[in-house]
Amino acid sequence: MVEIYDDVTALARAISAARRRIVGPTVALMGLLYLALLGVVRRATRIQQQKDALEREVAERTRVHRESQAALAEAQRARRDAEEARAAADRASHAKSIFLATMSHEIRTPLNGVIGMTEVLLADPLTETQRKQLQVVHHSALSLLRLLSDLLDFSRLEADAVQLHSAPFSLRGVLDDLLAGMQPRARQRGLALELRIDPDVPEHIAADEARVRQVVGNLLTNALKFTHVGNVTLEVARDPASADRLVFRVRDTGIGIAANHLDRIFRPFEQVDGTNTRRHGGAGLGLSICRRLVELMDGQIGVQSREGQGSTFWFTMRFQPAAALAAAEDADLGQTLDADVLVVKDDAVNEIVAREMLTLMGCAVTVASGGEEALDKLEHRTFDAVLMDLHMAGIDGIETTRRIRARETLTAARRMPIVALTADAFPQTRARCVAAGMDDVLAKPFTFASLHAALQPLLGATAAINRAATATDS
Repeated sequence: MVEIYDDVTALARAISAARRRIVGPTVALMGLLYLALLGVVRRATRIQQQKDALEREVAERTRVHRESQAALAEAQRARRDAEEARAAADRASHAKSIFLATMSHEIRTPLNGVIGMTEVLLADPLTETQRKQLQVVHHSALSLLRLLSDLLDFSRLEADAVQLHSAPFSLRGVLDDLLAGMQPRARQRGLALELRIDPDVPEHIAADEARVRQVVGNLLTNALKFTHVGNVTLEVARDPASADRLVFRVRDTGIGIAANHLDRIFRPFEQVDGTNTRRHGGAGLGLSICRRLVELMDGQIGVQSREGQGSTFWFTMRFQPAAALAAAEDADLGQTLDADVLVVKDDAVNEIVAREMLTLMGCAVTVASGGEEALDKLEHRTFDAVLMDLHMAGIDGIETTRRIRARETLTAARRMPIVALTADAFPQTRARCVAAGMDDVLAKPFTFASLHAALQPLLGATAAINRAATATDS
């Protein structure tokens, strides 16, 4: 309804009242709209911030993922490179092993002929001049053999392929034997060679006898080599710092070593100086090999020396006391073996060497020129022992031995001693021989003494078994 105002004042009041009725709610509505808009803006801002944070996180994760993928690809490449390097190293190691085995065989085989035939000739009546000349040949061949053995030992030690074999043995017996073998050289040089063992050192110990011999023998050889006047003394005592260790000292009155050279004499291919290398010979491997072997025996090695006043080389080694061993009779190299021996070889030189040495030992020798011929001969007769070459055309020594052992098992025949003859002076070769049924392995070049020592106990054991079997049969 429309009201009509005659009075302006009343109209003004009406307008004012209407304005108040309209403006209040409008202002309130505007305030509400503002607050609502402010909330929307704030939410939009938070959403934008969250969006920006999410985009940054996605970007960061994308970067990390890409870097991870790159790192993974790099790791895979590194692994492939490592696998290829390892494969190359394995191939190189295998090639090196083949090379060393081949060179060992190719060098040791002719050396066997030189050393063996020289020893055979030295057993014959000779003039003094002839004997001296042959002794020079024999000594030179043995020096070459020692050099070859050092190179092979050094190679095995570098490849961590040397393992110790601990067993009981007489320490004094080993050291007496070493010194007895070196006394002739000491007397020739006018030197006194002495052994001193403290009373509290056990007579029998458990350790690797061959490696103890090798280290002590090398130190004694060096002492004799570099001493021209005076004496060389080997001393053995318990280590005062450890009851399960021994201390070996080799003292000499030789040329001594300058202080500035002491830190490198245990390095491979090192000697005091080039002059001494030429004057005294050697490849400089002996002390390096000694250091590696002593470390394998959980010991230490060192030297005290003054130039012109002699040297003392020492080393320690861990040991275990061992019960006394049954006394073994020393091999009498003049004792005849009186055995019927089959020699299985395909090399004429080695055949002659084996035949001549066995003949000197009083053996009857039959030769088979390969595995097939050996099996044929064994089909028709028996022998007291067999010397079996490993590398032969056709059936090799390993397979020939397997067939012999199989035949013995099948026919219940008595076990015949078989000794392998090989120039492969590697532990794995010995293991293969033993696994095939061989009783011993004799590395070429072999000497009269080593051949005699290999055959004598086997023939004695066989004779005892045969006697017992005969007594049982009767």
